Amino acid sequence: MDGFRRSHLDAQAAQRVLGRLKSHVQLVSYDRVRLMAFLAKDAKSIQHYSGHVLGDLAQAPAVVRQSLHVFLECGCNASEAAKRLHTHRNTLLRRLARAEAMLPRPLAENRIQVAVALEALYWIL
Repeated sequence: MDGFRRSHLDAQAAQRVLGRLKSHVQLVSYDRVRLMAFLAKDAKSIQHYSGHVLGDLAQAPAVVRQSLHVFLECGCNASEAAKRLHTHRNTLLRRLARAEAMLPRPLAENRIQVAVALEALYWIL
């Protein structure tokens, strides 16, 4: 009974997050939006946070943001990220250099904040 109740509450929380953020995503597991359920009050606060952390990268083409997002998800492994993105490693490295040039602080000093900001933007853009 507890498992059923927990999964029902998780599903409701996922629905609230997607609705509150007016996300384009139609199908999602709660594990995928758990961080946003914890962080998201509204889309405006996420945009403000992301703009502060990402600087110009927040307005960059989606492919550049997505490349950095996947790179971070892959533990900063460029070869693995390139496979997941179905692109050549050198193409990914050029996108990563472009993304890092747009950040207000070096990625090495701010990885967690950048990863959270990119994850947040994924759900609202």
